[in-house]
Amino acid sequence: MLAWVLSVCSIAVLTAVIGVIVPQGKTGGIVKCAFALICTIVVIRPLVNLKNGEINFDAFINDEIVLQDDFLAFTEKEKIERLEEDLCFAIKNAGYEVNFVLIDANFDEISYEIKKVTVNFDKSVINTDKGNININDEIKVFVSKYLGVNKEDVFVYVS
Repeated sequence: MLAWVLSVCSIAVLTAVIGVIVPQGKTGGIVKCAFALICTIVVIRPLVNLKNGEINFDAFINDEIVLQDDFLAFTEKEKIERLEEDLCFAIKNAGYEVNFVLIDANFDEISYEIKKVTVNFDKSVINTDKGNININDEIKVFVSKYLGVNKEDVFVYVS
């Protein structure tokens, strides 16, 4: 794309220089017409890049697609990290001390599907006076309700 812009600029400058140098007679008109034709071809060349009767846009947007993919991957990672932070905060507010939360998700065009949630706790996990409880079941139920996932997709580990 940069090469095309440079070629358009250089042919425009060359046409202006030729227009000043060439005399005003019949020969000057032919030379100016030839350079105008060359300038038009240089400008239109990327638009007429046909391959099997179809316009090949890959030459124009290939770099931009890579940048878009990088940006989308970055935003997906940021979404997951934010969701993990929010879930940790919610678990702590529910009275449990959590080490970390990992969320594995698939992204599509406009949404994501959570495949797996891993929650890791310290040995002393209960901050409230809940008595004897099954921590795994409590956390699985809490996380599945909070994220709207199946209880089977939540894995709880105590370190």
